[in-house]
Amino acid sequence: MSDFLNVETKNLVTLTEAAALLPKVGGKKIHVSTIWRWCKNGLRGVALEYMRCGAKIVTSETAMLRFFAALAQHDERRPRSSGYKPTCLKNKPRAEAARQREIENATAILVRAKIIQTAPHKAAQS
Repeated sequence: MSDFLNVETKNLVTLTEAAALLPKVGGKKIHVSTIWRWCKNGLRGVALEYMRCGAKIVTSETAMLRFFAALAQHDERRPRSSGYKPTCLKNKPRAEAARQREIENATAILVRAKIIQTAPHKAAQS
């Protein structure tokens, strides 16, 4: 925080102004409360530097740049996913008979749990 206190006063921005400076994400601008959470709680172990000026909370553009640079470094240090996916989680086509068995088993469970009264295909046959 000592580096933050050395910034020029003209570089200070309120959290509302800071939100306006940031690019939109998914078509939406970043909310002021998100920036406040970055200040108070941090993100992935990195906190956005801020200080209180009377009733206002302020940060600086350089503090935001340091915050985002630290997040980028954090991402680079994280091990990359190997892409391994267990065979049981891979999407594989099921035979129609296997699919029908799974539906019947699920229906039987629902009947036993008294969530439904009778199996739909049995009611249609009656």
